[in-house]
Amino acid sequence: GAKALAEALMVNRSITDINLANNGIGFQGSEALAEALIVTTSISDINLASNGIGVEGAKALAEALMTNTSVNSINLANNGIGVEGAKALAEALMTDTSVNSINLANNAIGFEGAKALAEALITDTSVSNINLANNGIGVEGEKAFKDLLEEKKRMGLEVSIVFGDGKTTREMVV
Repeated sequence: GAKALAEALMVNRSITDINLANNGIGFQGSEALAEALIVTTSISDINLASNGIGVEGAKALAEALMTNTSVNSINLANNGIGVEGAKALAEALMTDTSVNSINLANNAIGFEGAKALAEALITDTSVSNINLANNGIGVEGEKAFKDLLEEKKRMGLEVSIVFGDGKTTREMVV
């Protein structure tokens, strides 16, 4: 499945969007796709929502994003990436210049993951849309992003951040 697709992506330069949501690719599939993303420069949108990639899958994708310059939208919602996966993605966003939209809803990243992402996004000027709904980040996590929004406002950049707790969804926009 995902491994065969990843091999094809390494040589195909015309595919720009990948939507493998709800396909159960797991860590191994996400690792294969991450290897392809290191090589390919045509993929701009990736949807891997609800695939059970976990922490290791997030780490593999984060490593790929450190060198890939074509991905501008990535959806990793409902993948159980947790705090460590969020931290790995935060580290990637510190060097990445192409990702402008990231969906990490329902990943149990908690306050520590949210804090790492907020700190990374202070220096990242490309991300303008992030979905962190249903991650248990709490009031302190939201405060970290309020501080981020103030910094982005000073820089003249627009950012949209979605929060929620399963009952309500809030969006902060600058």
